[in-house]
Amino acid sequence: MRLICPNCDAQYEVPDEVMPTDGRDVQCSNCGQTWFQHHPDHAPAADDDSSVDVDAPAPDEEISPPPPPISAPAEPKRKQLDPAVADILRQEAEAEHEARRKRQSEPLESQPDLGLDKADDNDTEDRRARQAQERMARMRGEPTPVSDATATAAAVSSRRDL
Repeated sequence: MRLICPNCDAQYEVPDEVMPTDGRDVQCSNCGQTWFQHHPDHAPAADDDSSVDVDAPAPDEEISPPPPPISAPAEPKRKQLDPAVADILRQEAEAEHEARRKRQSEPLESQPDLGLDKADDNDTEDRRARQAQERMARMRGEPTPVSDATATAAAVSSRRDL
């Protein structure tokens, strides 16, 4: 016989001999629901009350008319676009299309020569090297080495004070 859980609809195939003639309580191993199962050969007859509709109103109860059927909503009407606006949008689309076409035909934009590859300027390299040495000396706490340019600047400023 086939047992079907009333809670989760799990189905179990059980031999008829396992079920006593009086029936027994069974439990679903899927959800844990317990119910009374009758033996298939000795199931009680269906009650005569089952033919009575539970939802039917009592004879003395007033019955309201059924609600009107719900019709499908009509398709919303599309608003017509003003022809002047449509022309402007069309012109904008054409201009955008033309700009994109031109951009595809042009070569990629590149940076102009920035002069970064001029390594023959020894004065700049020397100045940067001196600045790096001075910074390192200050970080170490050593006295900063006096360069020729610094000594000349100090001599000029000291003469002004005289």
